[in-house]
Amino acid sequence: MATTPTELSWAQVHAFRLQRHHLTRRAPKKDLAKVVGEIGGAQAQLMSAAERQIATWVDCKVADVREALWQERSLVKTWLMRGTLHLAA
Repeated sequence: MATTPTELSWAQVHAFRLQRHHLTRRAPKKDLAKVVGEIGGAQAQLMSAAERQIATWVDCKVADVREALWQERSLVKTWLMRGTLHLAA
């Protein structure tokens, strides 16, 4: 059974992408690692930039990102895309 393609306006596409990247509403702190995984990681050549980037997506503080990385181990700092450091779930 064939399906017909759905037509979307550019405004709908932009709204979808903003929502999927948690830029219309920040995710709850309990979903910190899940959100980092959904986004595909946070560029972390500078840790302060990664911490702020994650805090843009998630309703959390810098200390929560550090705790997820160093205590909970729900995030890991590793080399990913283009050989640069990232925080990943």
